[in-house]
Amino acid sequence: MKSTNARLLFRFTKNASPLNLSRNSVFLLFGVIFLSFFLSSISLFAQEIDSEAQSLYNQALKLQKAGKLDEAADVYFQSIRRDRTVLVLNDFGLVKILRDNLAAQVEKDPENLQLLESLGFVSATAYSDAPTAIKCYEKIMSLTDDPGVKAKTSALIEHLRYRYDMRMEYQQAVREERQARRLREWEEMDRLAVSAQESAYRDSVSMNLSEAYATKSDLENRIPQLESEVEDLKDAIATARRLWHSTNNEIYESRRRRYERELAEKDSQLQTMKSTLAKAETDIVAYEGKVNSFEAEEEAKQNSPFQSYADYQYQKDQQEASGVTSSTTTSSYDDDDEDNYVVFDNSGGDDFGGGDMSDEDYSSKLEDLINSL
Repeated sequence: MKSTNARLLFRFTKNASPLNLSRNSVFLLFGVIFLSFFLSSISLFAQEIDSEAQSLYNQALKLQKAGKLDEAADVYFQSIRRDRTVLVLNDFGLVKILRDNLAAQVEKDPENLQLLESLGFVSATAYSDAPTAIKCYEKIMSLTDDPGVKAKTSALIEHLRYRYDMRMEYQQAVREERQARRLREWEEMDRLAVSAQESAYRDSVSMNLSEAYATKSDLENRIPQLESEVEDLKDAIATARRLWHSTNNEIYESRRRRYERELAEKDSQLQTMKSTLAKAETDIVAYEGKVNSFEAEEEAKQNSPFQSYADYQYQKDQQEASGVTSSTTTSSYDDDDEDNYVVFDNSGGDDFGGGDMSDEDYSSKLEDLINSL
């Protein structure tokens, strides 16, 4: 394949000078080379599957296209029996047909050891359905008296139970960790909401304190001036009264009455200002007390290892969940999809999957023992 690519590149560039080699031609060249390498990688992958199993797989697909679904499922079953690496290839629905056919046959003949073993094999390898596989193998245990079959079946059941229990524990740990994480997120949202409310309240207190100081400063400047105006009006009233008595001139009497009206108005303003000033001074004392308490709380938080009991509980929960998090978050599965967890890796060679065999091929030996009965 590599020599073919080299010849292709040579022929393409032999008569192509830098002037007539267009950009599209270059892109086309690299596209052809990439496609050839991709096809060669596919062929290398296909070579890893047993040739007889590959042939049976291709035959099953042809039968399926011809509409012979039951025959196609049987041939496909022979293919995965030959080499379980076939399971990594697209079965185009043959696995479901195979399992349905086996389940129907077992229902008609529930004491057929070969059918039970086949259904258990397909359930474990193609569907990662350990409970169904275990049920089939337990049925075999109850029907046979052969010590070899019992021994291999018992070992297979224990192996499946062990992996299934591991899966259940893993999923439970992930669920608990996810629930704890969501609770922490809600608690954090509540903490942030409370913190925002507290911050808004503190800002409001600071603003009110600033306004109270501004009011006090303004009134302390205006009140003395108004008091001076009041005293001047009192003197003017006394002068107008004295002149009216000495001259009996109505001008002074009219002036006195006007001064008295102005005095009453300014005196009312003065009393209002003094009342407002007193309230501002009271508010300042109250707001300063709140500000001091805020500062004391902040200082206590700074001197404390935890800012609040909620923070302490939050950090404690994080530490308790860290053990589960470290062992669960390294998975490549989507954390919000509980259906992604699988027991059997059909491409890695463990648990009756494809690739290399495990330490002891329980299922094949069990099949041989049952066939020999």
